Amino acid sequence: MKKSLLLMVFVLALSISAIAALPDSFKNLAGTKEEMDAMRLPMPETTGITSKSAMIPVRFRGGKWTADIPVETTDDLRLTLLAPDGQTWQIKLTRDGIESNLRDASLFIERSEGEIGLDGVKYPAEVFAFNYTKGGVWRVEINAPNNGKRDGETAGFLVVTNKSPYQLYTYLDTFQTITGKSIGINTRVFDANTEAIAGTSITATAEIGLANGTKEIVALRDNGNGTFNTKFVPRIAGQYLAQITVRGQTPSGETFIRTSETLIQVVDSNATLGKTSNTSLIDDTRLQINLPVTGLANGKKVIAYAEVWGNNPNGEKAPIAWISGMTVAENRKLPLVLDGRWLAMTDAKTGFELRNVRLQDADYFVTLSFPFCPTLHNLFFRRFPMKCEWVKNRFKRQTPLAEN
Repeated sequence: MKKSLLLMVFVLALSISAIAALPDSFKNLAGTKEEMDAMRLPMPETTGITSKSAMIPVRFRGGKWTADIPVETTDDLRLTLLAPDGQTWQIKLTRDGIESNLRDASLFIERSEGEIGLDGVKYPAEVFAFNYTKGGVWRVEINAPNNGKRDGETAGFLVVTNKSPYQLYTYLDTFQTITGKSIGINTRVFDANTEAIAGTSITATAEIGLANGTKEIVALRDNGNGTFNTKFVPRIAGQYLAQITVRGQTPSGETFIRTSETLIQVVDSNATLGKTSNTSLIDDTRLQINLPVTGLANGKKVIAYAEVWGNNPNGEKAPIAWISGMTVAENRKLPLVLDGRWLAMTDAKTGFELRNVRLQDADYFVTLSFPFCPTLHNLFFRRFPMKCEWVKNRFKRQTPLAEN
């Protein structure tokens, strides 16, 4: 009796495991050839962020923090303090040799309070707006003897904003943010009014907060045309934060500072796509395409995307449809589903292949693998011409579902 019960449990477990691995366990998406451009990953340089401000970390030493902040224009100038306990700090400002307490009532400083979300954390915000004042290099001093932070630990941020045209544009050079692979950080300094290089004597540095809590500071290479770049190789998975700080001088001689912040999610992956695929019939309407892959453990969930192409009547390669969905690695294969009705809507009969195949992490959407070339995966259908005609005849009047 016990053996029979154990056998039943074992068989049931295997059945559940097998069901979980079937393509039907997840939604399978598909779309027309006209949608392919929108489904492809954009060029990395088009996905950057533009910064018009400077976000300066407040890090106490012996309960005191001092910073010299260049202000090239006071047009709509604001200093914003973001800190959980910033209300208890003493803030002094020195400009033109005159020292003042920012919280003292003044006709030239308007103070307001609010709340700002930053990286999923809400900070109390204290905003100081300035009227009828001069630019230059301002010294800000903050004293907080009992701030509860270790020396050098970030206790908050001081954000400097104004209506200056000088801005930063920063982007990563890859979507494959995986351990052991180089990640390039690129930034461009420009004048929003003219798109010209923003000033002269510009320097740029990057502070990279590593996943283990430590920080690295590196100088960015000056390319001589207002662009700067550096590279780093993450060794462990986790979240990284890269802050770019640019200091420069405008053509008229004023100094300025800008920063940009980029959150980088790094994952472990050795996924590599193979060069050939095989297919099988799932039912009367669908084909299962098995993508060959190495470096993924059995049971690993990923998001797969591919474009189906084939030879048109002139023998030229033509797009048919895109397919995508969550899939689970099993024995070095990743199953994707192709609705046969997409094939019924095309004149293609031979030369079927997949293009622009990619794999992405299911949790963070980090790209894990690209094809080696645009036509990496050739589809080899056993007796496929017969199957294709069968699909066409059966579904020539039916429209495929975009989701099944």
